[in-house]
Amino acid sequence: MIIRWFIHADGLMKWMLVNSPFYGVVIDVFMRDHMLLLFRVCLRAIAREAVGYMVSFSKGERAGGGDCPVLYRVLMWLGLQFGILYGEMNGKLFAINMLKQALLNVSSKSLISFDELSGLSDKDGVNRNL
Repeated sequence: MIIRWFIHADGLMKWMLVNSPFYGVVIDVFMRDHMLLLFRVCLRAIAREAVGYMVSFSKGERAGGGDCPVLYRVLMWLGLQFGILYGEMNGKLFAINMLKQALLNVSSKSLISFDELSGLSDKDGVNRNL
């Protein structure tokens, strides 16, 4: 469910089409959809690793000290796949920036929904309660 929210955020789909030329290749919507499928596979692996860390942390176990080997391997794999299209370095950069953009989209949406639920913002955008 969360992975679907990452992927189907309109911002990420548009970001891919707009920013792809900066990495050297103009892509169409079909190529974007294929790249999103690869990204979704990677997000599932990352989410499994994160859930495993949260479960071990909730049990009081020390979970690796912040090491994320699955995240590293998955991003390197995705960078290699994108490297076929963009070139080695640009493919890795595109993969990392794609994950960064997805995280930014989700975090900004969660902040907006938090403000709406808590009543901290008003329709003018000015917080008069403070």
